[in-house]
Amino acid sequence: MDYYSRYDWVSNSFLKTIMGSEFPPNIDRIFEFGRLVHETILEPEKANKSDKDYQLALKMRDTFYADRLCNSIMSYSNIKVEHEFYRKVSGLKRRCKADGVIKDCSLILEFKGLSSTNEKAFRESITHFDYDMGAAFYIDTTGIDRELIVGVSKKNPEKLFRFMIERGDTFYISGRKKYIKAICDGLLKSSITDQISDPEQLQELINEI
Repeated sequence: MDYYSRYDWVSNSFLKTIMGSEFPPNIDRIFEFGRLVHETILEPEKANKSDKDYQLALKMRDTFYADRLCNSIMSYSNIKVEHEFYRKVSGLKRRCKADGVIKDCSLILEFKGLSSTNEKAFRESITHFDYDMGAAFYIDTTGIDRELIVGVSKKNPEKLFRFMIERGDTFYISGRKKYIKAICDGLLKSSITDQISDPEQLQELINEI
């Protein structure tokens, strides 16, 4: 069967059991609001204007577009928004959807709505919330060398933070180890034959942990 190892599959289904992270009780609302802000910025025609936090999402959108770099990226003629990639890497067929991608500049854009209100907390969130894992997975799946993570604070929507992860740097390496471990643990807990038939391919992944 065709099986696409997706980052959202890795993070949402396996984070709690594999990475030891505990989801807060309002996790569904967190995901809903995250989708609202993404749509307000990237696909405004889809945004739910009746959502109780729509005005907050608009403030976060305005902060995003007030940033010169973010505005330039979104204004670039060859940017692709919500663009899907399909690629076979390390024996697995993978899929991911980038918030924004500019192949000309070898750049992936990833937007995050955050609780962070200062630079230190934002930097800590990159590993705490496994944004490094997502970046490494996207870099490997797309074949694009760097991901710019842009975060806007939900608590102080005038605050914007930026961080670049590049192929081969320490955040990429830590993130790659995380997602490979998640994939391997997921495969080993379910039917290996349904997802990867060659034991050498599986061993290659395990060797990278």
